[in-house]
Amino acid sequence: MKLRTVLFAAVVSLFMYGCLPAVLIVGAGAAGATYSVTTDGVTDIITASPEAAFETMLDVIKTERGVIRDSSIAEGKIEAVLPNADVFAFIEDQGLGKVKVTIKARKTLNLLPDKETAVYLYKQFIRNF
Repeated sequence: MKLRTVLFAAVVSLFMYGCLPAVLIVGAGAAGATYSVTTDGVTDIITASPEAAFETMLDVIKTERGVIRDSSIAEGKIEAVLPNADVFAFIEDQGLGKVKVTIKARKTLNLLPDKETAVYLYKQFIRNF
């Protein structure tokens, strides 16, 4: 009986958070870039202006048949819907010509993380930059 209670609590907590709160740091040596990958997103700091990074991200999302739901260059955020996932991109000015880019993707009614889509969009972003 106790095992069922513990298992039920674990399952409920996973559904409440939508994903496991673990963070995985990946060094992509073969690709020549280092970026941080969480269960639903990618974060990197690049050398660029916030405006150029924002416009490039919009172009990547549109190229992937995405529909922009909300975007604000002043806030540095983009919310979009792709055929297979909801995407959230954040562009933050870090000063000295550096920009922090965060791309998160969620699937299945925004309940499950979609790391593959986030990493794919990140790679497309870097290629188009």
